[in-house]
Amino acid sequence: MRTPSEPTTPSAAEPALLPEQRLDSLDDLNRRWRVTVDQLTDLSIELHTYGGDVPPERVALVEARLASVRRNLVEIETSLQRARSRALSAVAG
Repeated sequence: MRTPSEPTTPSAAEPALLPEQRLDSLDDLNRRWRVTVDQLTDLSIELHTYGGDVPPERVALVEARLASVRRNLVEIETSLQRARSRALSAVAG
């Protein structure tokens, strides 16, 4: 995960994108965000519909999957923020 003090400019490992690629990348990130939010919602609903007779192992499995999806969502949102910042910087010149 990137700390706030790290630069957000593209590195050699992260080459600069052409304007069309930025749009595709932003569209892809937005799609991934929607899919991830859907997964998070489905898992949350599953967890909260369990009654008292559900084995603790099953609850732990869903909780672990929820944690993984949450981490993924944070990574996607960070990528979206970086992509939007780059787009604004490109427009500002």
